[in-house]
This record gives sequence, structure tokens and C-alpha cells, in this order.
Amino acid sequence: MTKAREIITGSEIRGPLSFPSIQYPLAFIDYLWVSIIYSTCSFGLVTLIDGYLLPPFNFDYTEKLPTYILAVFILIQLAFQGFIAIMLFALLQRLPSPVTGIAGYDSHSSLGLLLRNPGIISVLLFFLSKSLHGRLAILYSRFSKNGLVSLSIYKVQ
Repeated sequence: MTKAREIITGSEIRGPLSFPSIQYPLAFIDYLWVSIIYSTCSFGLVTLIDGYLLPPFNFDYTEKLPTYILAVFILIQLAFQGFIAIMLFALLQRLPSPVTGIAGYDSHSSLGLLLRNPGIISVLLFFLSKSLHGRLAILYSRFSKNGLVSLSIYKVQ
């Protein structure tokens, strides 16, 4: 088998490099589709979590909370986000990809599953949740002197 044919048809390598080269652009298009769904869902769900499911973030009130209660708030918020990430992963497994079947690409292959990783939605949820950032900064400031510097962005002037 020639080198060019091996690249086009695949090889004996296992893992992400075992897919034909033509599937990588399709995987990128699939990744963009997954990113749009994840971004849209995470924006709406963070609004729901921060606005309705958990008490609103108030710096002065949160700073006065005991450390163990603050840690419980953080764990509850992380549990919500983890649950949502797993549920969105399961939902995306059911939704058909727009590029499935083109050049042999399958969204249920290991490459497709890699693109639908729940870690992606977890990072988006964490990035968008400003109340979680504030609570974590307060908790961090209780254990580190450097944490006091980061609290200045959460204080209302």
C-alpha cells in the first residue's frame, strides 16, 4: 500500500489519527455545529442557574457567609453544571449531525464522541457563570493572601 493511499483510506493506527484525512474537515464542521449548540444551551442554562436556581450573587452578603456554607454553595453550583453537561452530552448523542454519512464520517465514532465531550460544556458553563467566579474568588481569598487582590473586581465602587 502506498503512502498516499494509506493516508486517504486510513491505517492500522488507533485513535484520532486512524481516520481518513477527508474526515477531519467534516469533523471540524461537526465541531462548529456542536459548539453552536453548546454555546446557546450554556448561555441559557447559566442564566437559569445564576438567576433563578441559586441565590443572586451579592458580594457583601457572600463575603460574610461562613466558609463551609460558601463551599456548599459552590459545590451545589458545580453539581448543577456537571448534571447539565452530562444531560447535554446525552442529548447530543441523540441529535443527528449534519455531516454524518459524508465520506464515511459518523458522529458516533470515537472522533465524533471526542467532539461531544462534556468537558467542553463544563468549560463554557464555568466561564459564563460570574456568580461562581465571585464565590470561588471569595473562598480563595480566605486561604491565600494573593486572593485578596482578585476580589477588587467584584466589589461595587
